[in-house]
Amino acid sequence: MAGLGFPSRFISLVMECVCSASSSIMVNGDSHGFLPSKRGLRQGDPMAPTLFLFCIEYFSRLLNKKAKEGSFNYHKDCAGLGITHLAFADDLMLFSRGDLHSVQVLMDALDHFSRVSGLTLNPTKSNIFLAGKYRDSSHALLALASFPRGQLPVRYLGLPLASQRISEKDFSPLFKTVEGYLSKWSTLKLSYAGRLELVRAVIQGVQSFWLQVFPVQKYVLDRITSLCRNFLWGSKLAKWQPKKRNSVLLKRLAHVRELLVQKLANCNSNMDMAMQPYCSAGFLIPRKIYDLFRAKANPKPWMAFIWQSFIPPKCSFTIWLALRRRLPTKTNLEFLGVPMECTFCAQELEDVDHLFPARFLKTFGGLSKTGYGWKGS
Repeated sequence: MAGLGFPSRFISLVMECVCSASSSIMVNGDSHGFLPSKRGLRQGDPMAPTLFLFCIEYFSRLLNKKAKEGSFNYHKDCAGLGITHLAFADDLMLFSRGDLHSVQVLMDALDHFSRVSGLTLNPTKSNIFLAGKYRDSSHALLALASFPRGQLPVRYLGLPLASQRISEKDFSPLFKTVEGYLSKWSTLKLSYAGRLELVRAVIQGVQSFWLQVFPVQKYVLDRITSLCRNFLWGSKLAKWQPKKRNSVLLKRLAHVRELLVQKLANCNSNMDMAMQPYCSAGFLIPRKIYDLFRAKANPKPWMAFIWQSFIPPKCSFTIWLALRRRLPTKTNLEFLGVPMECTFCAQELEDVDHLFPARFLKTFGGLSKTGYGWKGS
C-alpha cells in the first residue's frame, strides 16, 4: 500500500485490523475463548478481496514499469496493446517473446513482488508454454523460469485454451460434463416433464456457457442433442424430430428448392447466392442437396397447441405420446406378456382409442372445437 501511495494513517488502520483479529471455538453451540491470529489475514476476511486487489495492482504497475525501462520484447500478438500480463482473481498469465532477456524481466518482477508482499507463486500449479523458433532455447528458458513446461490446450475456468482452432477432442470436457449430469439423474424416478426441466435448466446452461466463448460446431450440438434425447426418452417411445418448421433457414431452403425445380436456364447472381449454403469450393455437396429434396412430413395441427405454456408439461407429454400412439398401454406392452384386456372394464383391448374415445375430447379443454382431432396422428 505504501508503494501505491496510500497515507500512512490509512495503512496503520488496516494493519491494526489485520493484526488484532482473534478467533473463538464453538463447542456444543457455545463459543469459548479467543485465539489471537498470527498468520495474517484469516480465510473469509471481508478485507481480503480488497487487499488482494491492492497487491495485484502493485504488481501490474511494477511489471509495466520494468517492461518500459528495459529492452523487453512483447509477445508478437501483444505488442500492439503493450500487454505483459492478464490477471483474474488469483490466476496470473505473463506474456513475452521467448528470448532469455524478456523472460528474465518477468522473473525479476516476480522476485521483487515476492519480497515486498510475501506472496509467492506455487511452482506445482505454474507452467511455462513455449512455441515458435524459441523452442531451440527451451532448456535455458525452463531453467530460468523454474517452472515445468506445459502443453496446449489446457483447461481454464472449465474451458480449453489453445493456440489453434478448437477440434472435436477439445470439446470432450463438455461431453463429459453433460454425461456426468445425465448419469446422476435416474430416469426411472423422473417424469418426462421433470427430465425436460433438467435438460432446459442445467444442460442448456452448460452448453450456453461454451457458446459464449466458442462457435460450437454442428457435430458438438448433434452429440449433445443425442445425449439429451436418450436421457429424455430412454426406451425410445417416439422419434425425436429437429425443430425445422417456421425457421428462417427452412424458408431459404424452400426458396432454393423452388428455383431448382423450375430448372431455370439462367443462373443469375441471386441464384448463386442462394446456392452458396450447398456448395464447397465451387462444387455441390450431395448430402445437402439430398436433404433439400427429400420428402418431409407436414406438421400436424395439434403439435403447436399441446406445447403451449398454459398446459402443464406432464399433460403435454401424455397427450403427445397418445397422439403418436406411444403410450405404454397394454397393447403396446404385449411383447412383455402383459394381458391386453382393459384394466377398467376388462372387456376390450386397452389401447389409445379405447382409453381416450372421441367423446372424451369434448371435456379436454375444448380440443374438439379447435379441430385438433385424435385421428390426425
